[in-house]
Amino acid sequence: MAAKWALSQSAFDKFLACLDPDRDRAGERYLQLRHSLLRILEWKGSRTPEEHADEVVNRVCRKIEEGVRIDDIFKYCHAILNFVFLESLKKPGLELEQEGDDEHSFSQIAAPEPEEEDARMVCLESCLSKLPAESRDLIVGYYEGDQRAKIENRKRLAAELKISAHNLEVRASRIREKLQDCAGDCLKKY
Repeated sequence: MAAKWALSQSAFDKFLACLDPDRDRAGERYLQLRHSLLRILEWKGSRTPEEHADEVVNRVCRKIEEGVRIDDIFKYCHAILNFVFLESLKKPGLELEQEGDDEHSFSQIAAPEPEEEDARMVCLESCLSKLPAESRDLIVGYYEGDQRAKIENRKRLAAELKISAHNLEVRASRIREKLQDCAGDCLKKY
């Protein structure tokens, strides 16, 4: 039986070095990342966002310590966040079925209560209506479609706006953050 992995200073230092070679900037980027993780977890309805954010960082640190090469640490952390959050939704007493290192299948996941889902939709629609028309069209278009259609939509949007795909992603990210903040505030009223 393998020993349980524990976060070490060395592993955390490697994680910070992936954020930025300059230690001070790495610290700032870590705080930005953690803030982003917490906001997403709160938006998703996590009951313990601090614990879940810590678990994300621990898992990413472990992967870096194991020698996994991570090109975009922010995207990687957000992907791990989804695994951590889905695991938290498991009903008590159910075991995870592991199919490899990071692949998990879930036999049952607790669905959100209908009232909670309705409140989220009401808040999202309200927040969307508060956006300027250009921002609303951009964010709706950005997430429109599935798989290949979504990729084609994003290429079309970038071409229409005469910006690069990266700049489109940045704009969408900023609008999404505004929506998350707005919807989070809205949900607190429910």
